[in-house]
This record gives sequence, structure tokens and C-alpha cells, in this order.
Amino acid sequence: MELRVISPGPTFRAASVFILSCILITAFGCSEKVASDLGFNLLPQDMVGGLPVQKEFRQVVESATVPGASANKGGQARVYVGRLGDYRMRTLLGFRVSLPPGTVVHSAELNLYVISLKGELPLRLSVYLLERVFKESEVTYELAATGEPWSTPGGDFGSEPLGETLFEGNRIDTVTVTLDPEAVNNRLAYGDSTLPLIILGDEQEAVLGLIARESVPTRPVASRLDLIFTIPGETTYSLLERRAFMDAAITSFEGVTGSGVLRVGEVPASQIFFAYDFSELPPLATVNQALLHLWVAGGTIVDSFLVGAYTADELAYVSADEPVLGRPTLVVEGDSLLVVDVTRAVQKLVTGGTSGAGSRYLVISSLSSANVAGFVEFYPPESPDSLRHPYLSLTYTDIPSTGKPGK
Repeated sequence: MELRVISPGPTFRAASVFILSCILITAFGCSEKVASDLGFNLLPQDMVGGLPVQKEFRQVVESATVPGASANKGGQARVYVGRLGDYRMRTLLGFRVSLPPGTVVHSAELNLYVISLKGELPLRLSVYLLERVFKESEVTYELAATGEPWSTPGGDFGSEPLGETLFEGNRIDTVTVTLDPEAVNNRLAYGDSTLPLIILGDEQEAVLGLIARESVPTRPVASRLDLIFTIPGETTYSLLERRAFMDAAITSFEGVTGSGVLRVGEVPASQIFFAYDFSELPPLATVNQALLHLWVAGGTIVDSFLVGAYTADELAYVSADEPVLGRPTLVVEGDSLLVVDVTRAVQKLVTGGTSGAGSRYLVISSLSSANVAGFVEFYPPESPDSLRHPYLSLTYTDIPSTGKPGK
């Protein structure tokens, strides 16, 4: 069998050229095309500003660390107890217990559900009866509720614990603490329907993370109190199981922070403020990406630590209720350089006007809804080591305009 190759004739070649021309016209429309070594230029040679431009802002108008008050931790999915470095963490629990007058509690057990562990074991846990009821959504180390400070920061409780136990278990485990039934009876004898407890750890360098009631709101996963009791006139023993209807962690910091640094923290609460002069940007430029580079000088990470970007009109601590602008950035132990995506915050600043004295600020803050404690310190713009100065890198695009580049 003979294989023949048929060459296209003149008519076929003309048709092919026509089809190719139609395809190019369809693909490129009526854009003006200028020949170049790299192919077609879809914009005239004198049209500038359509391509991304990168710029670094290494000079700040102003930078500062602004302190704040301790944030409430009643809405977090974990509560903590123990010690880590200069931090002391305590867990507060509230149980509803409504029993007929004259009821006798014969035994009481508190069950705690461990979900994380940091440090060395064993850790002794002590449970105390609080002398006053706290408010879950407002309690802090200093306050039982808004406007109601503890008599002693860290909670008002007696000198004798209701119960103690030595935890030597695992990261995922259950801790059972046997409580003094007589002390429970004395509390309930006053007709109180709320049993408020506080859990303390000893001086061992270890922290337990316990499941809070917010962990799985649709399931009973919070700490559990089991009471075995008899009511007046009966000899039958009954069991009452109650899950905590309130739980919160409170934290104290007994250390010293660095001097001459910028600090973002949860405990101690602090935020970093930067003011930049964006007047060098074209008036209608679009910020496509903004990255803030910060070199780590020190700090302490208790559990996870997230930071986010905000904006502010003045040097005043930004409320934890403000929504974070963009995705938070995770800080982990061993980080030497932190790069925070501050695109949305910078876009807000740029569209709100140029920065300068008395202008709005770019703010870096701890994400209070996720962080229980901890802080991170960064080298400031005044650091002797210029290689560790913070800087902001921007990628932006200008609107296309005619004129020669550089104008």
C-alpha cells in the first residue's frame, strides 16, 4: 500500500489564512497591537500603570505599643489550669444544683475532661468553693463581673480545698476529683442554686487544657458534677448529674516584659500601632497585597497564639469585639520573622486618606477570641540592627493612563 502526502493547494492556504485572521480578531478584539520582541502588546507603548508595582515602606511616621485591659475568656472552647513560666491559669466552673430543703449529699465528684497538655507531670489540682458567683461573659483575673472586682485578684475562695487530686494521665484523659460532701451540704443549706468552683494547679511547670461547654454547643461535653444524695423521709440514694453551665479561664502574668520593643499580647494585653505615609502611592492606586514584616525579639507562647490586623483613628486600644481584617496569622515558638498579611487593613487606610500626623493607624493585635494568654515582642524601627527593622511591602496597580513612564 502506497502512503501519499497531499500538499494543500492555493485555495486551501488562502482559506487557512482567513480563518487564522478571524481567530486572532476574535481573541484580541479591537485592541491596538504593537509589535515587540515578545509578541503582541495589547496596550499602546505610552500607556502606563496597568501592571503591578512593588514598593517597600521602611520609614514609619509613628510606632507605639498601646496597653489594654484583660479580656474575658468565657466564650472559648477550652479552659486552662496550671503554670507555665510566669503565667498562672485558673479554671472557674458554675453548676446549677436545685435540691429540696433538708437534702443530704453523701458523695460529690467533679469530672474534668483533658484535651491538651503542655509541660511535665504530675500536676496537683485543687478545687475550691468560690465565695461569690462570677459572670461567665465578664469575669477576668481582676473582676468577678463588670464593675465587681474580686476582693483578691484571681478569685475569692476559702483556705481549705473541697478536694484534690494528682494528675499523671495523658493529653486526652478524664480527671476525677472527690469533693468534701459536708462542705457541699453547707453551701446548699443556704438555699443557693449555683455551686461556683475554682480549680488551681500547683507550682509544677504544666498546663492542662480542659473541654469547655462551648467546645460542642449541641452536646453535653463540659465538666460534670455527680452528687449522690437522699431527700428527707427517704432512704433511697439518688444520683444527680450536672454539666457546667458556666466556665471560664482567668490568667495572671507575674513576669517582666522587655523594654525598648514593640509588643503584642493577650496577657499582658497590648497592641502595636503603625502610621505610614501613603502619599507616594498614585491617587487611585489599588492595593493588591500588603505584608508587614516583623522580627521577633522574644515573648512567651502559652498555647496557640494568633495575631490579626485592625485599623484605628487614634492611639487607643482596639476592642476585642472589632472584626479582624483578613485572615489571622499564627505565631509559634521558634519563629524569628513574622509576616502578617495586612492587605485589607491597608486598603482601608489608603481609601480613607493619606497617613500622617493625627491620621489613622495600622494595628496588630492578639486575637482575643482564640488566645488565652501570651505575648510576642518585636524589634522596633529604632533598633540598632537596621536589618531587623519592621517594614511594609506593598503590591499595587495604578489605573491605566497615557503618558511616558516615570511621570
